[in-house]
Amino acid sequence: MAQMAGLRGFDRVVQFLQILGVLARSADCRPIASASFAAAAYLYDQERMNQVFQFLNAHLDEALGLADAARIVGMNQGAFSRFFRLHTGKTFPRFLNELRIGRVCRLLVEDDQSITEVSQECGFTNRSNFNRQFLRLKGASPSAFRQQMKRMLPPALP
Repeated sequence: MAQMAGLRGFDRVVQFLQILGVLARSADCRPIASASFAAAAYLYDQERMNQVFQFLNAHLDEALGLADAARIVGMNQGAFSRFFRLHTGKTFPRFLNELRIGRVCRLLVEDDQSITEVSQECGFTNRSNFNRQFLRLKGASPSAFRQQMKRMLPPALP
């Protein structure tokens, strides 16, 4: 996907189709929502969730806790925890770990930094916890994931 930014016209379309081909052939597919999913959030709740998401993305490399996120939207921790789970279907720590692992995956593919550097850049201060969370979410170690993705993606053009 990063290569697409430097391409124009037909070459960009071909690159996009190659990405779609990789996705279509992938055996590692999971639905992200059920067929009957329908978001039913109120505008005010959407604004508060947007504030939380912006805060998390801006401070993902820092030690974040439930209290930090609750303070952003002016709620106590208990109320925020219920509010957050209602709107995301996940606990705050689980969501935060998934967000961090998502960023780790992007950096593992795009950068040549060490896995330790990438994990720390994404807010993981404990290497064993990072490895455990990564394995739980991706089903592979970070190094195996990096190798697999590099084999799947076409080589970068000069």
